[in-house]
Amino acid sequence: MLFGAGGISFLLFVITVVTGVILMLVYRPTLEYAYSDMKDLDFDVPFGMFQRNLHRWAAHAMVIMVWLHMARVFLTGSYKAPRQFNWVV
Repeated sequence: MLFGAGGISFLLFVITVVTGVILMLVYRPTLEYAYSDMKDLDFDVPFGMFQRNLHRWAAHAMVIMVWLHMARVFLTGSYKAPRQFNWVV
């Protein structure tokens, strides 16, 4: 397996951060501009709707993968000796 659940979680985190920074350049979180910025992002910015949906789906998938990763670590006892320090990391 190339990526485990932890690696996939990290990849999804990177995707969320990168798309978040790109979206931050377009969106103005003020009462006057928020709705119009979302409409501009969906219909005027090239691949804007794709970026917004990629950001949202990567965030949802990351939460699910972190839960699955934590469940696997707990059920297999991967936190026990000699790897008990991994929880600190």
